[in-house]
Amino acid sequence: RNVRKRLEAHVVSASQLESKCAAADQRASNAEGALLAFKRETMLLVEQKLEEITMAHQSDAEVMRGDFQKAATVAVERKTAELVLATRAAAAAESASETSIGNIDKVKQVLAKVEENAAKDAEHRVDAVRHEFATEIDRLRDLLSKAPDSRALENEIS
Repeated sequence: RNVRKRLEAHVVSASQLESKCAAADQRASNAEGALLAFKRETMLLVEQKLEEITMAHQSDAEVMRGDFQKAATVAVERKTAELVLATRAAAAAESASETSIGNIDKVKQVLAKVEENAAKDAEHRVDAVRHEFATEIDRLRDLLSKAPDSRALENEIS
């Protein structure tokens, strides 16, 4: 009889753990969606900044480039903080159910892998966006150096 009650308690515990794992998976998925949205927002910001740069004088382009880099860095830091919060929430859900140690160990391994993959993904995406920014800025500098005035540059970019 006690065995049955303990078995039922373990089944309930495993079910709760499974729900928490699903919630942690959902948070990880939401974090990934947030990173995709961040990339779209960043690319939109890049387009806006590039339009501003083409209309400005060469000396203004350096100031705007610095401002853009600061804005991109702040956005990256904000999204990184969101990812850290999502990871902490997943870790909190993981530690909430201590009754089924074997299941908890399995969940910890899965969450660690998800966290590692998400961090690597985020790092790669940030590096890719920064590389795209640097390439575009180099292209604009080249165009600026070849253009006798901002009108020629504007025509070249359009």
